[in-house]
Amino acid sequence: MKKIYKLLAMFIAVFAFSTMVKAQTWDAPIYTGETPVSGISYYIYNIGSNGFLNRGGWYSMQAVVTTHVKQNASTNVNKWTSVNTTGSTWTFQYNNNGVDVAGRYLFDTGGGTDLYTDNTTNNTFTVSEVDAVNHIFALQSQVAGVNYVGSEAATETSNTGIANIVRPSRVTLDSYSNWKFVSQDSYDLYQAKVMLDRYMTYAKLRGDIDLTTYIAAYNSDVLVDINTASANLSALLTPVDATSTI
Repeated sequence: MKKIYKLLAMFIAVFAFSTMVKAQTWDAPIYTGETPVSGISYYIYNIGSNGFLNRGGWYSMQAVVTTHVKQNASTNVNKWTSVNTTGSTWTFQYNNNGVDVAGRYLFDTGGGTDLYTDNTTNNTFTVSEVDAVNHIFALQSQVAGVNYVGSEAATETSNTGIANIVRPSRVTLDSYSNWKFVSQDSYDLYQAKVMLDRYMTYAKLRGDIDLTTYIAAYNSDVLVDINTASANLSALLTPVDATSTI
Protein backbone atom coordinates (compact mmCIF):
# COMPACT_ATOMS: atom_id res chain seq x y z
CA MET A 1 0.00 0.00 0.00
CA LYS A 2 2.87 2.37 0.86
CA LYS A 3 4.37 1.79 -2.60
CA ILE A 4 1.05 2.74 -4.17
CA TYR A 5 0.95 5.97 -2.15
CA LYS A 6 4.55 6.78 -3.11
CA LEU A 7 3.83 6.19 -6.79
CA LEU A 8 0.70 8.29 -6.57
CA ALA A 9 2.57 11.10 -4.81
CA MET A 10 5.31 10.95 -7.44
CA PHE A 11 2.74 11.08 -10.23
CA ILE A 12 1.03 14.08 -8.63
CA ALA A 13 4.37 15.87 -8.20
CA VAL A 14 5.39 15.24 -11.81
CA PHE A 15 1.98 16.33 -13.06
CA ALA A 16 2.06 19.49 -10.93
CA PHE A 17 5.57 20.36 -12.13
CA SER A 18 4.64 19.80 -15.76
CA THR A 19 1.51 21.93 -15.33
CA MET A 20 3.56 24.69 -13.72
CA VAL A 21 6.07 24.67 -16.58
CA LYS A 22 3.35 24.73 -19.22
CA ALA A 23 1.69 27.67 -17.45
CA GLN A 24 4.86 29.80 -17.64
CA THR A 25 4.54 32.53 -20.26
CA TRP A 26 6.53 35.35 -21.82
CA ASP A 27 5.94 37.93 -24.54
CA ALA A 28 7.04 37.27 -28.10
CA PRO A 29 10.20 39.17 -29.10
CA ILE A 30 9.69 42.49 -30.88
CA TYR A 31 12.02 45.11 -32.29
CA THR A 32 12.45 48.01 -29.88
CA GLY A 33 12.09 51.42 -31.44
CA GLU A 34 14.21 54.40 -30.41
CA THR A 35 14.13 58.14 -30.83
CA PRO A 36 16.59 58.75 -33.68
CA VAL A 37 19.81 60.61 -32.95
CA SER A 38 21.27 62.67 -35.78
CA GLY A 39 24.28 61.06 -37.40
CA ILE A 40 23.51 57.51 -36.23
CA SER A 41 22.86 54.63 -38.63
CA TYR A 42 19.65 52.68 -38.00
CA TYR A 43 17.72 49.78 -39.35
CA ILE A 44 14.37 51.37 -40.26
CA TYR A 45 11.62 48.87 -39.57
CA ASN A 46 8.10 48.90 -41.05
CA ILE A 47 5.48 47.56 -38.66
CA GLY A 48 2.78 46.68 -41.19
CA SER A 49 5.04 44.68 -43.51
CA ASN A 50 7.21 43.36 -40.68
CA GLY A 51 10.37 44.22 -42.59
CA PHE A 52 13.14 46.73 -43.11
CA LEU A 53 13.65 49.68 -45.42
CA ASN A 54 16.03 48.46 -48.09
CA ARG A 55 17.01 48.82 -51.75
CA GLY A 56 15.60 46.69 -54.56
CA GLY A 57 12.64 46.70 -56.92
CA TRP A 58 13.11 48.58 -60.18
CA TYR A 59 16.78 48.79 -61.17
CA SER A 60 17.64 47.52 -57.66
CA MET A 61 17.51 51.17 -56.56
CA GLN A 62 13.89 51.51 -55.49
CA ALA A 63 12.86 51.86 -51.86
CA VAL A 64 11.48 48.51 -50.71
CA VAL A 65 10.80 46.58 -47.54
CA THR A 66 12.58 43.26 -47.01
CA THR A 67 12.45 40.69 -44.24
CA HIS A 68 16.24 40.85 -43.94
CA VAL A 69 18.70 43.69 -43.47
CA LYS A 70 21.19 42.54 -46.09
CA GLN A 71 21.81 43.63 -49.64
CA ASN A 72 20.22 41.31 -52.16
CA ALA A 73 22.34 38.21 -52.86
CA SER A 74 25.01 39.51 -50.50
CA THR A 75 26.12 39.38 -46.89
CA ASN A 76 26.49 43.17 -46.82
CA VAL A 77 24.32 44.80 -44.15
CA ASN A 78 22.23 47.84 -45.08
CA LYS A 79 21.34 50.67 -42.70
CA TRP A 80 20.31 54.31 -43.03
CA THR A 81 22.34 57.11 -41.54
CA SER A 82 19.74 59.54 -40.26
CA VAL A 83 20.66 63.22 -40.15
CA ASN A 84 18.49 65.95 -38.68
CA THR A 85 19.01 68.96 -40.94
CA THR A 86 16.64 71.36 -39.16
CA GLY A 87 13.57 71.08 -36.95
CA SER A 88 11.69 67.91 -37.88
CA THR A 89 13.46 67.59 -41.26
CA TRP A 90 15.74 64.60 -41.82
CA THR A 91 17.75 62.90 -44.55
CA PHE A 92 18.46 59.17 -44.80
CA GLN A 93 21.73 58.14 -46.40
CA TYR A 94 22.35 54.58 -47.50
CA ASN A 95 24.94 52.85 -45.31
CA ASN A 96 26.46 49.60 -46.54
CA ASN A 97 28.53 47.49 -44.16
CA GLY A 98 29.14 50.47 -41.89
CA VAL A 99 30.12 52.90 -44.66
CA ASP A 100 27.93 55.77 -45.84
CA VAL A 101 27.67 55.59 -49.63
CA ALA A 102 28.21 59.00 -51.24
CA GLY A 103 25.26 60.39 -53.19
CA ARG A 104 22.92 57.58 -52.15
CA TYR A 105 19.96 58.97 -50.24
CA LEU A 106 16.32 58.01 -49.87
CA PHE A 107 14.62 60.51 -52.17
CA ASP A 108 11.32 61.36 -53.82
CA THR A 109 11.50 61.16 -57.63
CA GLY A 110 9.62 64.45 -57.76
CA GLY A 111 6.04 63.45 -58.35
CA GLY A 112 5.30 62.38 -54.81
CA THR A 113 4.64 58.82 -55.99
CA ASP A 114 7.96 56.96 -55.97
CA LEU A 115 10.97 56.68 -53.70
CA TYR A 116 14.43 55.67 -54.82
CA THR A 117 17.74 55.45 -52.99
CA ASP A 118 20.44 56.76 -55.32
CA ASN A 119 20.28 60.55 -55.47
CA THR A 120 20.61 63.72 -53.41
CA THR A 121 17.69 65.80 -54.69
CA ASN A 122 14.27 65.88 -52.98
CA ASN A 123 15.83 63.87 -50.16
CA THR A 124 14.32 65.61 -47.14
CA PHE A 125 11.58 64.06 -45.00
CA THR A 126 9.48 65.24 -42.10
CA VAL A 127 9.73 62.85 -39.16
CA SER A 128 7.08 62.88 -36.44
CA GLU A 129 6.54 60.58 -33.47
CA VAL A 130 3.06 59.04 -33.45
CA ASP A 131 3.55 56.75 -30.44
CA ALA A 132 5.81 58.14 -27.73
CA VAL A 133 5.66 54.98 -25.61
CA ASN A 134 6.85 52.58 -28.32
CA HIS A 135 8.79 55.21 -30.31
CA ILE A 136 6.87 54.75 -33.54
CA PHE A 137 7.32 57.39 -36.21
CA ALA A 138 5.68 58.65 -39.39
CA LEU A 139 7.76 59.84 -42.34
CA GLN A 140 6.53 62.34 -44.92
CA SER A 141 8.29 63.32 -48.10
CA GLN A 142 8.56 67.10 -48.30
CA VAL A 143 7.69 66.70 -51.98
CA ALA A 144 4.60 64.57 -51.44
CA GLY A 145 3.22 66.87 -48.74
CA VAL A 146 0.52 65.53 -46.43
CA ASN A 147 0.78 61.87 -47.49
CA TYR A 148 2.92 59.33 -45.65
CA VAL A 149 5.87 57.17 -46.55
CA GLY A 150 4.55 53.64 -46.34
CA SER A 151 4.99 50.08 -47.48
CA GLU A 152 2.50 48.70 -49.96
CA ALA A 153 0.39 45.88 -48.50
CA ALA A 154 0.81 43.79 -51.67
CA THR A 155 3.97 42.92 -53.56
CA GLU A 156 4.68 44.02 -57.12
CA THR A 157 6.76 42.71 -60.01
CA SER A 158 9.71 44.88 -61.04
CA ASN A 159 12.46 44.36 -63.61
CA THR A 160 14.58 42.72 -60.89
CA GLY A 161 11.83 40.53 -59.47
CA ILE A 162 9.00 40.65 -56.96
CA ALA A 163 9.31 43.44 -54.40
CA ASN A 164 7.43 45.02 -51.53
CA ILE A 165 7.54 48.65 -52.68
CA VAL A 166 7.74 51.70 -50.39
CA ARG A 167 6.05 54.88 -51.61
CA PRO A 168 5.51 58.42 -50.25
CA SER A 169 1.85 58.49 -51.18
CA ARG A 170 0.09 56.49 -48.46
CA VAL A 171 -2.98 58.46 -47.40
CA THR A 172 -3.71 56.59 -44.19
CA LEU A 173 -1.52 56.75 -41.10
CA ASP A 174 -1.67 53.05 -40.27
CA SER A 175 0.70 50.19 -39.52
CA TYR A 176 2.09 50.31 -43.07
CA SER A 177 3.11 53.92 -42.56
CA ASN A 178 4.46 53.30 -39.04
CA TRP A 179 8.22 52.99 -38.67
CA LYS A 180 10.72 52.18 -35.93
CA PHE A 181 14.33 53.28 -35.79
CA VAL A 182 16.21 50.20 -34.59
CA SER A 183 19.79 50.61 -33.36
CA GLN A 184 22.41 47.90 -33.71
CA ASP A 185 22.13 47.13 -29.98
CA SER A 186 18.35 46.75 -30.24
CA TYR A 187 18.69 44.58 -33.32
CA ASP A 188 21.21 42.30 -31.58
CA LEU A 189 18.95 42.10 -28.52
CA TYR A 190 16.00 41.02 -30.68
CA GLN A 191 18.03 38.30 -32.39
CA ALA A 192 19.19 36.97 -29.02
CA LYS A 193 15.63 36.92 -27.67
CA VAL A 194 14.41 35.07 -30.76
CA MET A 195 16.90 32.29 -30.04
CA LEU A 196 16.00 32.00 -26.35
CA ASP A 197 12.30 32.16 -27.24
CA ARG A 198 12.75 29.13 -29.52
CA TYR A 199 14.54 27.13 -26.84
CA MET A 200 11.95 28.01 -24.19
CA THR A 201 9.08 27.15 -26.52
CA TYR A 202 10.55 23.69 -27.09
CA ALA A 203 11.28 23.23 -23.40
CA LYS A 204 7.72 24.20 -22.57
CA LEU A 205 6.41 21.54 -24.95
CA ARG A 206 8.59 18.96 -23.20
CA GLY A 207 7.22 20.06 -19.86
CA ASP A 208 10.12 18.85 -17.72
CA ILE A 209 12.24 22.01 -17.32
CA ASP A 210 11.54 24.89 -14.95
CA LEU A 211 11.78 28.02 -17.11
CA THR A 212 11.66 30.58 -14.30
CA THR A 213 15.31 31.68 -14.52
CA TYR A 214 15.28 31.64 -18.32
CA ILE A 215 12.17 33.82 -18.48
CA ALA A 216 13.79 36.22 -16.01
CA ALA A 217 16.88 36.46 -18.24
CA TYR A 218 14.66 36.92 -21.30
CA ASN A 219 12.73 39.75 -19.65
CA SER A 220 15.90 41.44 -18.37
CA ASP A 221 16.75 42.72 -21.87
CA VAL A 222 20.42 42.26 -20.97
CA LEU A 223 22.16 40.78 -24.01
CA VAL A 224 24.87 38.85 -22.18
CA ASP A 225 22.36 37.30 -19.76
CA ILE A 226 20.08 36.24 -22.60
CA ASN A 227 22.95 34.67 -24.54
CA THR A 228 24.09 32.82 -21.42
CA ALA A 229 20.56 31.57 -20.76
CA SER A 230 20.29 30.36 -24.37
CA ALA A 231 23.57 28.47 -24.13
CA ASN A 232 22.58 26.86 -20.83
CA LEU A 233 19.10 25.88 -21.98
CA SER A 234 20.43 24.55 -25.28
CA ALA A 235 22.86 22.31 -23.39
CA LEU A 236 20.05 21.13 -21.13
CA LEU A 237 17.86 20.27 -24.10
CA THR A 238 20.71 18.28 -25.68
CA PRO A 239 19.72 18.96 -29.31
CA VAL A 240 20.73 16.47 -31.99
CA ASP A 241 22.64 17.65 -35.05
CA ALA A 242 20.29 16.60 -37.84
CA THR A 243 22.71 17.84 -40.50
CA SER A 244 25.41 15.28 -39.76
CA THR A 245 25.81 12.38 -42.16
CA ILE A 246 25.62 8.73 -41.22
